[in-house]
Amino acid sequence: MGCGPGDENTGPVTIYDIQAAEDRKVRVWALPRLTRQALRIAWAAGRREFLLSTLLQIIGGGGIALLLLLGQQGLQALLDALQSGQSLAAVTPWALAIACVAGVESFVNAVQRERQEILGDVIQRHIEEHVLEVATAVDLLGFETPAFHNRVQRMQLSGPQSLNLIFGLSGLIRGAIGIVAVLVTLMTIEPVLVLMVSIVFVPAWMSASQRGEAFWGFFWRMTPRDRERQYLARLISDRDAAKEIRAFDLGQFLRARHRSSLYDERISELRRVAAKQMWQALFANALIAAVLAATLLVVGWLALSGTVSVSAAGIAVAGVAIVGARLSMAGHSAGTLTESARYVDDYLAFVELLPQYVSLSRTIQHPPHAPK
Repeated sequence: MGCGPGDENTGPVTIYDIQAAEDRKVRVWALPRLTRQALRIAWAAGRREFLLSTLLQIIGGGGIALLLLLGQQGLQALLDALQSGQSLAAVTPWALAIACVAGVESFVNAVQRERQEILGDVIQRHIEEHVLEVATAVDLLGFETPAFHNRVQRMQLSGPQSLNLIFGLSGLIRGAIGIVAVLVTLMTIEPVLVLMVSIVFVPAWMSASQRGEAFWGFFWRMTPRDRERQYLARLISDRDAAKEIRAFDLGQFLRARHRSSLYDERISELRRVAAKQMWQALFANALIAAVLAATLLVVGWLALSGTVSVSAAGIAVAGVAIVGARLSMAGHSAGTLTESARYVDDYLAFVELLPQYVSLSRTIQHPPHAPK
C-alpha cells in the first residue's frame, strides 16, 4: 500500500531517505563548487544560449564605462563652449556619440533579456529530464518512501530556480564588468571614492543571502503540506473520484482541508517570513543610502575645495550613482546565487540517487557468491 502525501517516514531507512537537512547552510567555500556545477548545467543544457547571453552581458557592461567617458568629454566640451562663448557645434559630436552608445546598450539589454528567458527554459528542461530519469529508474520501494516523494516535489516546484540561477550568475557577470569599468573611471578621479562606494555591496549581499536562507527554509518545510494540498486539488477535480466524493458528500470536507488547514497555514507562514525579510531589507537599504549619501558629499567637498574639476565631479556623481546601483544589484545577485545554490545542491544530491540505485540493483540481481 502506498504512502499518503502527509505520511511520516516509517520502516527501515533506505537510500531514498538520504537528503540534506533543512537547516544545513551552503557554506561560502562551497559556492565556487556549486557555481561550477551550475555553469556545467547551463553549458550542457544550451551552450549557444549561454555563450550568447554572456557575450551580450560583456557588451552591456562595457557600454556603461564608455558612456561615462563620453559624458565626461561632452561635459568638458560644454563647459569650454560656455566659457569661450562658442556655439554648441563642439558638443554635438559628443551628444550624438552618447545617444548612439545608449541606444546600442538598450538594444543589447533587450536582446539579452530574451536570451535569458530561452536559456532558463532549456535549463529547466535539462533538469526535468534528469529528474524523470531518476524517477523512472527507481524501484517501487522509492515510491513507498515519503522522503522520495518530497524530493521529487521539490525538484518539480523549484523549476523557476533554474532561471533565478541564471539571473544570479548573469547579474554577477554583468555587475562585475560594469562595476570594474566604472571603478576604474572613479579611480582616475579620486581613489577614496572607490573604497567608499564598494561598501554598498556588503549590506546588499547580506540582505539577499538572509532572504534566500529564509525562503529556502519555508520551501523545505512546506513541501509535505504542498504535496497534500496538490493531491487534494487533483482528487476534488478528478473525474474518477467525482462519484465517490459526491456519494459520501466529501466535497466540503476536502475543500475545507485544502483551504483552511493547508493553504491558510502556508499563506500565514509566508507572511511571517516575508515580514521579517522586509525589515531586514529596510535596514540594508538604509545603510546603502547612507553610504551613497556620504560618498556624494565627499564628491561635493572635493569639487568645492578645487581638488577635482567640475566636469570630473559631475562624472564622479554619475559614476557613484551607477556603481552604487550596480553593486547593490551584484549583492542581490550574489544572494540569489546563494539561494539557488541550495536548490542546485539538492538537485545534485537527487541525481546522485541514480548511480546509487544502479549499484544497489546490480547487487540484488548479482549477489556476491558465498565463500566455500
